[in-house]
Amino acid sequence: MIWPTEKLQEAADKCKIRSEFKLRFPSAYVIARRRGILDQLFEHHPNKGRTTKRGYFDYYKNKQHCVDAANHCTTSSEFKRKFKGAYNACVKFGWLAKLTSHFYHPGNRLNRCVYIIKHPKEKIVYVGLSYFPENRFKAHSKFGIASVINLIANGGKLTILTKPLPATDAITKERQVIMKFKRYGFIILNQSVGGELGGSTRKNTIEMCRKAADECKYRGEFQRKYAGLYISARRNGWLEEIFKNHKNCGNLNAYRTIEKLQHLADKCTTRREFRLRYTSADTWCHRRKLHDHLFRNHKNLGYIKLAYMPKTNA
Repeated sequence: MIWPTEKLQEAADKCKIRSEFKLRFPSAYVIARRRGILDQLFEHHPNKGRTTKRGYFDYYKNKQHCVDAANHCTTSSEFKRKFKGAYNACVKFGWLAKLTSHFYHPGNRLNRCVYIIKHPKEKIVYVGLSYFPENRFKAHSKFGIASVINLIANGGKLTILTKPLPATDAITKERQVIMKFKRYGFIILNQSVGGELGGSTRKNTIEMCRKAADECKYRGEFQRKYAGLYISARRNGWLEEIFKNHKNCGNLNAYRTIEKLQHLADKCTTRREFRLRYTSADTWCHRRKLHDHLFRNHKNLGYIKLAYMPKTNA
């Protein structure tokens, strides 16, 4: 269909926003976008046909607004989750590195800060290491050593002594801080002399993945219950190995044999019916290019009309 500018304008006037224009008149939208006249077509629409999401982006074109948003966050993931418009604006205008320079980067778990939790009046202190002291402080208030939980309940406050340091330097610094407080007569709540890194990254092994997989009937259950182990198994190519003794190799709806697929295909008169009735089986066949084999004995090879059959080179 030919879309002169007049017809494009008529189509745009029937829509309130650009996304509606894109859904109702997809070809017109593509043409208008290629010609660069979308702004012209929606010139008289409220907010030029943009949704509130675009309004948020326009708001964050002001760098100070992005600075204010970044100051409410401590990590990049939190910034992206809570202030997506500000995050996108920072990426587009090149502000991200500068505005997030004060963020913690928990992914680098070899670096740790030295922190203390100190009683406001008495000489009681706990010294620790963590790559994210604020989160560790929250965890201390609920779990772990009972004496530290009581310390926090009685008004113990968190103080971060150092910036993130390499593990070796952080251990040395923590032990120095513990010795310093001992010289001043403080009661140290640490159960060790210092140097316990804690929170280190656990390396998932195939044995750990296999043990967890044995507790699950199929792969979907394994993914829901043990997301981290599932990701490790998938990345390392262990899924087939750890599920080799499960029914259908751990697949809930497995179509692993030609006989099963052929049985399903024989119940259908066309490929379209097969796709609608057995979606997962159709997807399985599509990935392995099995349709021609399964529908070799069907009328028109399973196509609704002979004209739909793909052309082959003679």
